[in-house]
Amino acid sequence: MLNKLRFRLAALLIVISVAQLKAQDPEFSQFYANPLYTNPAFAGSECGRIALAYRMQYYGLPGGFVTFNGSYDQRVKEIGGGFGIMFTNDKAGEGVLTANHVNAAYAYEIETNSGVNFRLGVQAGFFQKALQWDKLRWGDQILPQLGFVNPTNETRIDKAVTSANFAAGALVYSKKFYAGVACHNLTEPTQSFFGASGPGTTLPRRFTVHGGLVIPLDDKREPDATFSPNILIMSQGKFSQVNVGFYINKGPLVAGLWFRQTVPNSDALIALIGFRQGDFKFGYSADFTVSNLRSAGKTAHELTATYQFCNERVKRRTYRTLKCPGF
Repeated sequence: MLNKLRFRLAALLIVISVAQLKAQDPEFSQFYANPLYTNPAFAGSECGRIALAYRMQYYGLPGGFVTFNGSYDQRVKEIGGGFGIMFTNDKAGEGVLTANHVNAAYAYEIETNSGVNFRLGVQAGFFQKALQWDKLRWGDQILPQLGFVNPTNETRIDKAVTSANFAAGALVYSKKFYAGVACHNLTEPTQSFFGASGPGTTLPRRFTVHGGLVIPLDDKREPDATFSPNILIMSQGKFSQVNVGFYINKGPLVAGLWFRQTVPNSDALIALIGFRQGDFKFGYSADFTVSNLRSAGKTAHELTATYQFCNERVKRRTYRTLKCPGF
């Protein structure tokens, strides 16, 4: 009974912490393996692409966060760029709090003779958040020696929250560098289960700035080995973070190492290993906590899989490929 009580209290604390953080968007360590989630301007940056990601945060802690993201995007020459669709499912507290997001994106591509190209993207969709009320436990339910047996006097929530949501982004790139900016939750949609308004009842705007370089490590026309330093800066409400790190590519293998700094504390060291085989890419990363949570030994695990379908000859003839990493 004691272990069960601790489990339920931990799940409740997770949900409470989500509310206190003003429901930040889920995040991924392999942000280039989730291109549409990072920036809608990535829509159609490949001939065709299916990307899947699964993230388990605070593994081993009851009621941690589990996030799935799936997207499909396609370049269509006739519309001047590309389009994409994306689905995201996020669960906290053993599914106590669930959020589903569905979005569609369009990106317009501008190619120049200088080799520096631009992409402008917009995204529209909706999200739905639901609370599994019967999984929650409250202090007034506790009866000494017996646990959670009493009914609660808290106001019951059975209705999900549904709201439209919008995003926009831009990319600039060449064969040697790439950089982008994006803003999600443009209208800061309401997410209150009680229909309330004011601070903490809306989904704050998420601002992202990202960029990197591709440095060849051999003299081949299409380098077999590259070194790619990268940075991502993200801010949402009172929360902000900076990811700094690098990728090393050699043949079918890629490895990466990152450090994530949140304000004002250090957060995690991120290690990545990836593999490319034909049109498939697979990646695994682990976030090793360096903040005060490290005493609990909690780690985040992330798996990604990408399938790119494009005739290389057609790709070279029709457009310039964005050379940023795929993980």
